[in-house]
Amino acid sequence: MVGRDYVSGAMENTTATLHQESAYQNARELTDGIVWESTIAHELFHQWFGDLVTAESWSNLTVNESMADYSQTLWEEYKYGKDAGDAENFQGMQGYLQNPGNATKHLVRFNYADKEDMFDGVSYQKGGRVLHMLRNYVGDDAFLNR
Repeated sequence: MVGRDYVSGAMENTTATLHQESAYQNARELTDGIVWESTIAHELFHQWFGDLVTAESWSNLTVNESMADYSQTLWEEYKYGKDAGDAENFQGMQGYLQNPGNATKHLVRFNYADKEDMFDGVSYQKGGRVLHMLRNYVGDDAFLNR
């Protein structure tokens, strides 16, 4: 759902996903594409992974967010084909690499000044790329449980 005056982008909740007002697109705007499609996929994936089964502490936020981040790649691949999935995956990698400070951070971090410090390119994009690496290592049948 879209909420008026909601300023945090989007947030998964156990029963509903909330998006900021700019996620709403009228019929004319939708002819150019669904601008928030990747974010919608990310937040909806939390319904399957991250809301009812969740990490013990903020230190393990990567478990939730990397799965949701990688779901964006899975959605693009499913809906638009492998090239679109690869493009989404590449965009996530670029997002991680553009911040040199990410290189010194671990996926699981027990020492942080504020829980907000955990919401970064490591918890999201690096974690998502690690899942992509795992998928390539074990193969689609094992990774996608087919």
